[in-house]
Amino acid sequence: MAKKQYTKSRPAYWISGNYYDSQKKFRELFADKNLNIENIECGYNADSCPRHQRTGQAVDIILLLKNEDMFDDRTRLIRMLGCPPDYTIIYDYLGLVDDSTQLVITTPKPEYLTPAGRGVRHNSVAASNFYKILKKWGHAFDFPETAKNDNEACRWLQGVADDLGGKIDPDVIKFLVELKGRGLDPLYGELTKLIDYKDGNKITKEDVETACVPFFTKTTWDLVDALDGCLYESAIDHLEKFFQVAGTEVGKSFYTECFMLMSAIRHHFIFLLMLRCQKTVSFNTATKVFGDGEFKRKSTKDGEVSWDRDVYEYNYIRMNLQKPEVQQVLRWSEGKMHQVVLDLDRCQLACRIHSSEEEFIRRSMELFVMLVCNKLSLEQVLEARGKTFGFIY
Repeated sequence: MAKKQYTKSRPAYWISGNYYDSQKKFRELFADKNLNIENIECGYNADSCPRHQRTGQAVDIILLLKNEDMFDDRTRLIRMLGCPPDYTIIYDYLGLVDDSTQLVITTPKPEYLTPAGRGVRHNSVAASNFYKILKKWGHAFDFPETAKNDNEACRWLQGVADDLGGKIDPDVIKFLVELKGRGLDPLYGELTKLIDYKDGNKITKEDVETACVPFFTKTTWDLVDALDGCLYESAIDHLEKFFQVAGTEVGKSFYTECFMLMSAIRHHFIFLLMLRCQKTVSFNTATKVFGDGEFKRKSTKDGEVSWDRDVYEYNYIRMNLQKPEVQQVLRWSEGKMHQVVLDLDRCQLACRIHSSEEEFIRRSMELFVMLVCNKLSLEQVLEARGKTFGFIY
C-alpha cells in the first residue's frame, strides 16, 4: 500500500460500536443536510457467490470516489456499510474525498484472516494504517459495544430510555441488566421491545419477565425457586406446564428439552453445594470462589489447553444470593445437598438410557421433585423408579 501523506482535514468519517449510539451520531452529522446518499453494503464474498448477490468491494468504493453524478448537484455521501477484505487499497484514494464527495464508514471493527507463519491470524481493521490515517485526517467515533460494569450499563440504558420516551424505574433497569448482561446492543433491543409492549405506560419488573424471558428460562426459574423453597405443589405445577410444551417446537425433542432443564437445575444445585462448603456465604465470597479461576472449565482448542469464561457469572451469583429461597437452601445439611445432586445425576442417566420413553422421563423427574421437597427419601425414590420402570442403578 502506498504511503501517501494526507495533512488536510476532510469530511471522511468512521462510526463504529453499538447500534444505538452509531445511528444517533450518523443522524447528528447528516440528518439535516440535503445529501445524495449512496449506501454500499461491503463484506466478504465467497467464490461461489452469484454476481447479483455479491456485496461491494474496495473497487466499487474507488469508482464512486472517482466518478461524480453530473445530474445531481447535491453533496454526495458514500456510505460504506461494513468493510470489504481489500479495504486497505482505498487508502490511496482518500484524497478524492472533499466537500462535494464525502465518505462515511459505519461498522463494528471487523477482523480479517491473513497469512501468518504456519497458519493465519486475526488482524483488526483498527490496527491498520487505513483506520489510523482516517482517524487522524478525518473523524472517528468509536462507541463501546459492552459496558465496563453494571452501573455503566444502567446509566447508558437509562439515557436511551429517556431519549426514546420510555418510562422505566432504575430498579427495573438494574433487573434488565442483571438478566441480559452488559452487551449494549442486546439491551437496546430488549428496551425497544418493552417500550412497544407497554405503549406509553410504565415498564415494570413483571413486564421484563413476561416480554424478555424465554419460556424455557422462565419455567426453569420458577421451578428452581419452588425447589429451593421445598414447595411441592408449586414445583409440580411448573414441571407439568413445562411437560405440556416440551418438544413441541420444530427440531426439538421432549427428551432434549427435559435434559436441558435437568442440566440447568444441576448447574444451580452444584453452585449452592460449593457455596455451602465455604465457611462464610456472601457475595464477596461467591465472586472470589467462582470468579478467580478456582472453578472454571478447561477447554482444548487447536491442541492447546485454555480456560473458558467463568462457569458462574457475577450477575448469576448476585441474583441468586438475593433470593430468600437460596438462603434457605444454604441452611440445608451437606448430606441432603449431596443427595439432591446425586439423584439428579442418576435421573439424567436414566433418562438418557430411556430417551425415547416420554412417560419414564416424566415420572423420573417427578420423583426427583418429591425428593427435593421432602415427600420421599432417597431410598424410596430409588425403589419407586426400580419397581415402576425396572431400572436398576
